[in-house]
Amino acid sequence: MQKCIWLEEEVCAFDIYDPIQRIVLDKELEIKLRAAAKRNELLCPLCNEPVTFRMRDVKKRKPHFAHKNNNGFRKCTYNEETEEHIEGIFILKRHLEKMYPDYKIRYKFNSCGKLYSDLYIEDENGNKMALEYERQDLDFEYWKRKHEVLRKNNIKDFWLIKCPDEVDNQYLDDLSFFKRYIDYTEDMNLMMLNIETERILLSKGMEIKDESGKVIEQKVFQKWYKLSEVRFLFDGSVSTEPDFTELYNEKLRLYEGNIFKNDVKMKNERSSQFKDLYDSILRSKLTSEMPVNDRMREYYTDIFTRAKRGDRKAMETLMKDSEKISRYGIIRELLFEFLGLEK
Repeated sequence: MQKCIWLEEEVCAFDIYDPIQRIVLDKELEIKLRAAAKRNELLCPLCNEPVTFRMRDVKKRKPHFAHKNNNGFRKCTYNEETEEHIEGIFILKRHLEKMYPDYKIRYKFNSCGKLYSDLYIEDENGNKMALEYERQDLDFEYWKRKHEVLRKNNIKDFWLIKCPDEVDNQYLDDLSFFKRYIDYTEDMNLMMLNIETERILLSKGMEIKDESGKVIEQKVFQKWYKLSEVRFLFDGSVSTEPDFTELYNEKLRLYEGNIFKNDVKMKNERSSQFKDLYDSILRSKLTSEMPVNDRMREYYTDIFTRAKRGDRKAMETLMKDSEKISRYGIIRELLFEFLGLEK
């Protein structure tokens, strides 16, 4: 564990040793903690039993607190963290300390009920926020339950998921959490943290719509930031430089602008093609009094519908079949209906 209670105050191993730079931050505190452990003054935050401070070969394992041999005392459920998880939390804690030097950053803090937050901070006005650093296999239902409890207690929560240096859409597709997260909320951005490069990836689902408001394509917008370019705010928002929301909206406008241009181009092409079909029918000397059955009408109505949507093969079929005496009549009828002309 990375935290213990000493004389009714929280003490973190982070306060003694920097796991990133691998340097001792407070040698005097280290000596005091070793002495306090011998006097059984260091206590587990959960079970209140004595713990000891361990700081031996830091290349193999980072400094931490561990339960003493309690003569058969039940094993404490206070979670053991992986080295990688400890590094991620330390990086975020150091970043918060730079952002908010006047506030105490609490580690593994019991923010409400039985819920512990990886990092917790509160300002002088009572505004509260929590940061959580999680594995890639974060369970959505766990996130949802904890997120809702924190929000009900007026704690703004930020979640960062471990990620590699390269993240593409396929990687996100493989994360079941991401899919359900995007469906659950439109306002929050999924944040991913790479602890090797100390960069944060922001990702947000994007729906590209046509002029009528119909969703025609879905994408994921992504932007990498240095951790120093990201600020977690007490109102629950994330401030970035350059601004993520502005970049997102700019990209969305670009996509939708291209869609609009393509729509105009396709409409012009379709108008030209229907004009060619109209001219072809007017030039034709064919006349047809052949009856049109329902099946034929249904078939060519579908062809016309596809042609109006820009289906080139459908238009080619109309041009070709309009030269057949058995098809000329129905095509002429549907074309005139489409153009609003009298037969």
